[in-house]
Amino acid sequence: MARKKKIIQENTTETKGVLILALGHPYYGRMAAQLAMSIKSNTPEINISVVKTANSLNHCNADYLKYFDNIIDCPKEYYTNNKGFEEFIKAKIYLYELTPYDKTIYLDADIIWLQNKDRKSTRLNS
Repeated sequence: MARKKKIIQENTTETKGVLILALGHPYYGRMAAQLAMSIKSNTPEINISVVKTANSLNHCNADYLKYFDNIIDCPKEYYTNNKGFEEFIKAKIYLYELTPYDKTIYLDADIIWLQNKDRKSTRLNS
């Protein structure tokens, strides 16, 4: 029996973006904003969303917040354990629920994005 080939149509309305978690201390909000700035300086058209807790963006003024396309509140049950203690790493298992995009790149807030436009310059000479 011959198998039928599946026809896959390209979805042109598919959304793509970067998701950053800024949970807990306001320093993570500030790091997420700095990461968003470094991404937007290299790729201004990319969508960036930040997931936050109550006070995590307190160190960010409007100049920092403008780099985020979406600001999403993280539900408390996504980062608390069954004893009620905060475990922010737990939120990573809910990335699919938190992201507003069809295709998502998740990045930790404590990194910086550098785009290398000249690949030849990074090769080591033998």
